[in-house]
Amino acid sequence: MMRHRVTAAAVSVLLVVTAGCSSSSKKHSTTSNSAGSTGASSPAARALSEALHSALSKVTSAAVTIDAGGLIATTTGHIKLAGGHATASAFTIGDGADATRVIVIGDDAIAALPPGQNTSGKPYIKVSPTSKNEFVRGLAETLQILQATASLGDLADLIATASGFTDKGATAGGLHEYTFSISGDAHGSALQQQVAEIGSAPVGVDLFVNPQNLPIKVILQVKIGGSTLPVTATLSSFNATVTITAPPANQVTDS
Repeated sequence: MMRHRVTAAAVSVLLVVTAGCSSSSKKHSTTSNSAGSTGASSPAARALSEALHSALSKVTSAAVTIDAGGLIATTTGHIKLAGGHATASAFTIGDGADATRVIVIGDDAIAALPPGQNTSGKPYIKVSPTSKNEFVRGLAETLQILQATASLGDLADLIATASGFTDKGATAGGLHEYTFSISGDAHGSALQQQVAEIGSAPVGVDLFVNPQNLPIKVILQVKIGGSTLPVTATLSSFNATVTITAPPANQVTDS
């Protein structure tokens, strides 16, 4: 259970990092002309933080694919954003007959479960930590973490004081790479609290942006026991038209 909880927290943080992150080539050119490493509260880190805050006001949606190395099923879906905050999301965890589809609008979450996990007779079930359904209670724990970390503005603040901020320059694939570490705080912002769920050590982040300064890949270097697990998100379809609606109330059970 703890292993799953740690991985769920890692995935939730990754969603926050990737959903609307963007860098500015103009700001980059004024802070670094070549790859180099800087410390916490460096001009380069603050510049990326400012660029992120600016980008959050323009990003309305993104498609995301998350690979957690087989510890959890591959997750795909879309997230809608307004002012740096997630307003709705629709994700599919796994694929085929075993897939779980989850719709979150505001604070309300509704799921279509795999066959055999929902015996209510209705196709959808509300996700609640007090559900009579054990599968749903486990899903609620993951979604609680996801919703708590949906404030992308928190990420911008953390980048400004990130440790080990490094501009690694252009990659062979035409992207630009930044690395840094973010620390958790059980009494801090929602995002800091979820980073703290992963453990006491800072979480390493690899951020890759394309020439249009949009994030294409984000990798979290999550430590579990004595091993490091790379949790990878790939992004596409920024600002595409995305419609996410709740199913009719008569198709949803509270059980």
